[in-house]
Amino acid sequence: MAAVLAPLIAAPLLWAEDEAETGSEYLERIELRSVASLPGITLFSLHDPENDATFWIEIGETRNDLAAVSFDSESGLLTVRHGESEREIGLTNRRVIFAEGDDGEELSRREARREALEQRREEWREFRERWEAAAEEDDDIREISNHFEELRGEWRDLRRDMRDVDRDSDEFEALRDRGRQLRDEQRLLNRYASQTIANHPDFTEEDAERANRVMQGINRRRGR
Repeated sequence: MAAVLAPLIAAPLLWAEDEAETGSEYLERIELRSVASLPGITLFSLHDPENDATFWIEIGETRNDLAAVSFDSESGLLTVRHGESEREIGLTNRRVIFAEGDDGEELSRREARREALEQRREEWREFRERWEAAAEEDDDIREISNHFEELRGEWRDLRRDMRDVDRDSDEFEALRDRGRQLRDEQRLLNRYASQTIANHPDFTEEDAERANRVMQGINRRRGR
């Protein structure tokens, strides 16, 4: 635990752009698979066939180094930007445009949720693979992983013990105090892990944001 609580030393993020590929070359292979117009938001499903990656994006957002600039609903063309290059992308024949109020609105919403959920799962699987690979080489990440495993075991034991005692007993109150201590320890470890990811060259800014969202969710669930 002492190593985990050591002072954080900020390290610059290392970003390496693939010099062999220009922004326009990257944009040329991007496909627009579907457009989902939902109440208050329009989502665009983009596909990178070279990396076999599909992701949802909205206007003004940047994902995978690609920014969604504007969308012309009449022509069905989405303008995207990568670096200094821009391109207009039309829909492939996989999906139609669902507009708000159309009969397809609910189907569009379900499809968007399904694909967004699958995308998050795939992104998390990829992040876990990078995390496990980094843990083999980096002592700090390996110790963080071990500490997470220890905490998971302690939470599991605590839940089991709390089910087996009278809620009005002193023993139950002692277990609740232990839960508060575990929550504080979890928050501190989450904060340290997030900072470590943000400063590690093997992880991207999106990795850090994704891990932080997951850890905040864990804190909320265990804070109840």
